[in-house]
Amino acid sequence: MPEINGYLAGLRRSREFVATNREYFDRARDAVMAKITENAAAAEALKVTKSTMLAASSSNVPDFDKRRD
Repeated sequence: MPEINGYLAGLRRSREFVATNREYFDRARDAVMAKITENAAAAEALKVTKSTMLAASSSNVPDFDKRRD
């Protein structure tokens, strides 16, 4: 029914906007992650709170356990 009633049109426009403007969302994510990683307390908290259910999901979070060379 949502398709027939036109309720999905807004969702489709929103999805198209995000897909078309992905670089802005990626830059925003990178800026947030940069601020988190430069703050030791925030970086430690992120280790505990990272989740696939959050915007800062494990796929976006740097691996703090990995040694830098």
